[in-house]
Amino acid sequence: GTIIALTGVTTGRYKLKYNDAINVKWFGLIGDDSTDNTPAFNAMRYHLKDGDWIYFPNGAYAFKTRPADINITLKITGDGKSSSRLRKRFNTTTSSDGVINLRDGSAGSIISDLAIASSDGSSSGGCLISMVASATNAPDYCKLSNLYLSTSGHNTHEYTVYIDGSLRTVAPIGVRDTFIENCSIFGATHGAILLKSVVACHLNSVDTFRAGGTTGKVIIGGTSSANSYYVDITSANMDGLNLTYCNFVNAQIGNCSGDIDNTNTANSNIVSASNVEGFINKFWTNSFIIKPDTLFDFAKTATAHKTTFDIKEPGLYSVFGSGLSDAPDGGTATYWGTTVSGNGSTIVSQIAVERNTGATYIRSFANSTAWTSWTRIDVKGQSYQDVTNSRGYGNTYTNNTGLPIQVIITAINTTNSSWGILNCIVDG
Repeated sequence: GTIIALTGVTTGRYKLKYNDAINVKWFGLIGDDSTDNTPAFNAMRYHLKDGDWIYFPNGAYAFKTRPADINITLKITGDGKSSSRLRKRFNTTTSSDGVINLRDGSAGSIISDLAIASSDGSSSGGCLISMVASATNAPDYCKLSNLYLSTSGHNTHEYTVYIDGSLRTVAPIGVRDTFIENCSIFGATHGAILLKSVVACHLNSVDTFRAGGTTGKVIIGGTSSANSYYVDITSANMDGLNLTYCNFVNAQIGNCSGDIDNTNTANSNIVSASNVEGFINKFWTNSFIIKPDTLFDFAKTATAHKTTFDIKEPGLYSVFGSGLSDAPDGGTATYWGTTVSGNGSTIVSQIAVERNTGATYIRSFANSTAWTSWTRIDVKGQSYQDVTNSRGYGNTYTNNTGLPIQVIITAINTTNSSWGILNCIVDG
């Protein structure tokens, strides 16, 4: 290196003029997956200023005690999800204790291009990333991007991402304007993501999985004085969704591998899911679920609703099976059909079609109090066999088929000695 000799100066220090990423190794952090980096991280934290960018180069950085809170705006990045890894190796009984803890003053922080995971056997409780509001301030406008958040063992933390704005009950309430995007988040003992008292939270291309945890569900809730509002979700896979004390949630999910649970404190929410493998509660208010894949999904409904047309979930659903006790004929034939259901407790109308004959029936839930009788609506008449079977010239038959009368005019009977006579068979 270069040694610069000073003359006439006995005190002071050099100041590094640098505006790019600050390498954590400059402050003594070691990515050997063994050294406890919490002391070095805490020392570095107190030398950072608002707006600094800290960078974790390739390596695995272990944290064996909880790192200090972050109370300034930071950009925290790495070399990518497969290269820069932070390891949680401490136990805690506080759900909000994470590896990265954003608190008052950290509004606008960014965490990206990292993998963060708990280690088996040495990291129970807590979370991986936490964002918690105080009564007067919150880590608003933060962004989590391109992250891989998981566990290296089984049931090693309570929540993977923990966001809690419930202490901030005076406007502006909650933790606000959070963006989570392009993240793979694996489960924990309580949930993959907790969104408590958040406002304008956006999850874009965020997938959650159970993996080594008990559940990978997303929990959106709050308190009676600090609800969650305006949460937008797009996810290819989500391991369940739990809604309480929340309003205006719009979730678009490809596959929901868990339950969709809710209470009557969830209001004005829309969930769209192509497939839901778990149960669906319908306690919410002014809310509904759209399940496009259930339209004529015979195989699925044969298992779930084989013995009844009584489907309560809002939307359009198929019914398929034999022995349906409330089918038009009492269950002797095999039917397929659809149910158009209303607000989660009222079935609006049903259509049933007998598989072999095509006979079609409809009924409705009159005044939301009782079913009307099944009414046959198809206009199919008797078949050719119905009319001609065992019929003979000059004989009269009574129509007992329940189908419209058919008139069949056959071609001239060229084998009959009476040329030019038309054989007309009228069933009536």
